[in-house]
Amino acid sequence: MIAPEMVAALLVRAQITDLATLPGRCMGIALIALGLACWPQRQVEQPGSAAFRAMFTYSALIALFLGYVGAVAHLGGPLLWPAVGLHGAVALLFVWTRREKLPIT
Repeated sequence: MIAPEMVAALLVRAQITDLATLPGRCMGIALIALGLACWPQRQVEQPGSAAFRAMFTYSALIALFLGYVGAVAHLGGPLLWPAVGLHGAVALLFVWTRREKLPIT
């Protein structure tokens, strides 16, 4: 996720362009979320909490990354900012649903 250029050079001895690093980093974020989804759960956790963690992490990180791509790297097409908004909204909805399930003390 951090240096896809180095991984490509080590795997296939090829250089990749700057534009090709974007999908590589998106896939890196997806792999982190997949790792969280497959992480063994403790017995005290609620069922589905690993999936919740994974989907929240993916939505939040991909929204941040796409926002970075648009704001700092100045790349993007007409669907970039709607995608940032959609992933950000999904991450906020995950936080909202988790907040409703927490016991009030």
